[in-house]
Amino acid sequence: MLEIKDGMDFHDFMLALKPESWFKRREDETVTDCLNRISRRDSKWLEKAEWRERNRYWLDNAFKISFSIYSFMRENNLDKEAFEDLTNFEVDLSGSHDWALSEIRKLELIMNIKLL
Repeated sequence: MLEIKDGMDFHDFMLALKPESWFKRREDETVTDCLNRISRRDSKWLEKAEWRERNRYWLDNAFKISFSIYSFMRENNLDKEAFEDLTNFEVDLSGSHDWALSEIRKLELIMNIKLL
């Protein structure tokens, strides 16, 4: 994993990832071809964004539940493992976990708060 050091600007950061020669335009390529070669393209970004939009109705609640759990853990000095021992199930704090009603109710009883 690349470590970002104090005083490192964008140019230094990029050179730490790839050699400087990698960013130079080759004689036989156009500027557009060069940009296409060096740019990072995630072909799944649109698909992921559409999925998030379609599932926003429950993702918002999933995030609120995860944030409430995280806040409870911090207030009570619990790490994830200790909290999972307390609840007897694996807790996903990603904010996109599809919580079962039984999990939500159990969490509400343990944490003594209303989640939904």
